[in-house]
Amino acid sequence: MGHLDVVTVGTSEIRVAEEAAITAETLGNRVNRIYGADVAGIHRILTVRDDLFQANVAVVVAGMAGTLASVVGGLVSCPVIGVPTSVGYGARFGGVAALLSILNSCASGVSVVNIHDGFGAAYQASLINKLAAGQTEPSIADGDGESPAAKGSGGDETDISPLKAAWTRRREPRSSNPRRTRPVNRRPVGESNL
Repeated sequence: MGHLDVVTVGTSEIRVAEEAAITAETLGNRVNRIYGADVAGIHRILTVRDDLFQANVAVVVAGMAGTLASVVGGLVSCPVIGVPTSVGYGARFGGVAALLSILNSCASGVSVVNIHDGFGAAYQASLINKLAAGQTEPSIADGDGESPAAKGSGGDETDISPLKAAWTRRREPRSSNPRRTRPVNRRPVGESNL
């Protein structure tokens, strides 16, 4: 299976980056950590470009202006998942500045998760990495309508048929409320309420 990269601008984003890296490793991915790839010194990101080119997906953790996601997205052909953080100096507005910057990235293939959401980024990156490697796991979306837990492949033997029936049954139409069916008395524009 290929690997995924977790990239940070500096050391202040490492807490969120490690959340993403450890989550991805727990989900069975090979993770390459690239920390300190600052865009103010573009030579730092260029020295690790070969590692970036070999990844199936990159998780980019960026604070302040969040520009690293756009820079990485412009360099690589794989999907990039931006994780904005609230760290850095200047007007960061609790991470909203980085979030908006990554949302407005002009690089193709850049998506964004919520502020400090290393877990969500790693989970999404794991799905992309496994799809790129040709690995898929059975899921309820495969069409058989049952989750692996319901089939007895680990976990508890909970019967989910009542839940499944509740989701699949057709809902009865709501009883009509006579107050809601009356037409609204509308006045022409400009008429007073008196």
